[in-house]
Amino acid sequence: MTDGVPDTLYIPLAARIYSTERFPDYFRDDAALKLKDRIPKG
Repeated sequence: MTDGVPDTLYIPLAARIYSTERFPDYFRDDAALKLKDRIPKG
């Protein structure tokens, strides 16, 4: 993972993925799901 401001973009992306996977009837973001495997783990 890089250092600095770009790291903060992972937080909302992770939240959108989490919400989409757990609450698909209320929130769905297909673009976030497409990026799931591309975000760093760790």
